[in-house]
Amino acid sequence: MYISLLAYDSESDELDLLIDVKSPMPAESIPAGEGIYIRRDPSSGRVVGAFIRSYSHLLKIVHTGGKMSDEGAKRLGVHEAFQAVLQWVRDQPPPNNVFK
Repeated sequence: MYISLLAYDSESDELDLLIDVKSPMPAESIPAGEGIYIRRDPSSGRVVGAFIRSYSHLLKIVHTGGKMSDEGAKRLGVHEAFQAVLQWVRDQPPPNNVFK
């Protein structure tokens, strides 16, 4: 799964990601847990993106080793995408280098 940053809105602290696509496309948003919403193409079911509400909070949790539940993602069939997004977040700089 290839994940790339689309946009970050500092006012809403929301991060938008593209997954396996080069540009945004129409999609339905599925709440997968931990503020992560997986975006799927409604006709094919293919994952095309994600957005994270309260991104700075999730980034801090990930970098301090906090536990996160993936039960919702498993139940909705988006576990692989959920885990890929968490790994992408883990690979980002520590929060003190990103948010002041």
